[in-house]
Amino acid sequence: MDQPYNRLASEARIEFTEQRSRFIGLGRAVEDESEALAYLEAVKSEFPDARHHVYAYTLSRDQFLQRFTDDGEPSGTAGAPVLNILQRNGLSQSILVVVRYFGGILLGTGGLTRAYGNAAAQCVRAAGIEHMLPCLRFQVMLSYADYDALLRLIPKLGGRITNADFGLDIEAMVSVPVEQSADFLFQVDELSRGSALVEEKGKGYLAEVAELPEAE
Repeated sequence: MDQPYNRLASEARIEFTEQRSRFIGLGRAVEDESEALAYLEAVKSEFPDARHHVYAYTLSRDQFLQRFTDDGEPSGTAGAPVLNILQRNGLSQSILVVVRYFGGILLGTGGLTRAYGNAAAQCVRAAGIEHMLPCLRFQVMLSYADYDALLRLIPKLGGRITNADFGLDIEAMVSVPVEQSADFLFQVDELSRGSALVEEKGKGYLAEVAELPEAE
């Protein structure tokens, strides 16, 4: 059964300088590992002259997978702090990349750990977090007279009308959380007095804005 998860809400980019080293944090949601790796390659192509392209990504939807790399930084000072930010915020289906241009001053292991963690945390705050809730998608055919009742019902169930076509009757595409689907079917039948035609159109996810992480 599909499970809810949190992911980065949007693509984000932040930048700061630490002891002359330039850190650029980038991140976005991804569907699978191939998309994560493609994003990483795009970042490397954009910053080909950077000394380090540190990354971490987590997946849990089709398979549970966590990967990270220090990319030449001392072991444990770069990729692990970035992964820790993903884990601490409960993020999945997401990748963070931190690009570093060396400024000539050694930061030490503690300084590197703080800088990479800070870049990752800033990127998460810039992107925001959304909660992805498993849902079922339905096509609903009903009369104009019953449409207002449907509009009132959907928010109560935590659902969403994603599209509506207005012809002789109304054809609405509705996404409803899985656990509310039985109640949805019952109530649509009730409000339409059995006249509505409802057809399941597959599974998906509903995105809800989640609480942003606190600043470091």
